[in-house]
Amino acid sequence: MSAPKKVIVTGGAGFIGSHLTERLINDGHEVAVIDNFYIGRDENIDHLKASGRLTVHKLDVADLASIKPLFKGVDWVFHLAAMADIVPSIQMPIPSPRQCGRHHRRSRSSARRRR
Repeated sequence: MSAPKKVIVTGGAGFIGSHLTERLINDGHEVAVIDNFYIGRDENIDHLKASGRLTVHKLDVADLASIKPLFKGVDWVFHLAAMADIVPSIQMPIPSPRQCGRHHRRSRSSARRRR
């Protein structure tokens, strides 16, 4: 295995994000989860907290000022934050995709600036 990496997983308390977070921690990496817990669940990652390699930030990835400092010195970013439920996208067809795109651009931009 290569040297442990400093990793951010947005949406890390969701179903897919929590499984990725678990794998990264089991591989020896230091993981910071950014999740607003709208869909993600604390119980998905509770068992990982004892590792000492997990930090959890209850933040919205759309809030650039809040998430930007977390990207300092980060090696990898896995952007999985998204609205997983189809109902909001049906009720509000324009804001949902726009919101996901905005989150992606902000996460990517923060990671690029911190290198």
